[in-house]
Order: sequence, then C-alpha cells, then structure tokens
Amino acid sequence: MMMVMWGGKPIEERGMTEADEPETNDEQTDAEAYARSRKIPAIFVNNFYVAGTASGIRIAFAESAEQPIGPQYHAAVVLPVEDAKELARIVLRIVSEIENEARQKS
Repeated sequence: MMMVMWGGKPIEERGMTEADEPETNDEQTDAEAYARSRKIPAIFVNNFYVAGTASGIRIAFAESAEQPIGPQYHAAVVLPVEDAKELARIVLRIVSEIENEARQKS
C-alpha cells in the first residue's frame, strides 16, 4: 500500500526552498504521522460532491445506497486550490500504481 503525506514531503518535491519551509518544533516521523492518521475512524464513501468556493475547493463525502432519501453525507473538507491540485496529482499517481500492480499480477 502506498502512503503519501503531503505535509511530510521533502520541501524540494513541493517546489520550495529551505527559506519557504515553515518553522516547526514537531519532529514527527512519517511513521508516527501515519499511525496518528489511522486513529481517525474511516467511513465508507461511494459518492462525493465537489464545489469551488471563495475559500477553495469543497469536497463533501457521502454513502449512496438504495434509499429513498438519497446520499447520506458524512464529512466535508475545504482545500486551498493549490492543495486540491496536489491532492489530485497524488490520488492519480496512487491509482495509476495500483492499476499497474494489478496488470502485472494478471
């Protein structure tokens, strides 16, 4: 399973220099961040709604089942446009790697 932590990426991969890197006292490792991220309950999502807002890109996540009431929205996030672009690139890269692994196994 491939894991990517945007905040944990080396600054060079983000097109930044050391002068751009925010100062932090947090010396967490990627493994620690991954472990902390796994403590949040995950919900099943098979539906989402994306909208552009003045604040950025808003993505609401829902579960759709055969119900007369329609999608049940569980959570939403708002990302600044640049972070939304990076999320899209990361998701597409991970999906591509999953598809490549599946092709190699078949």
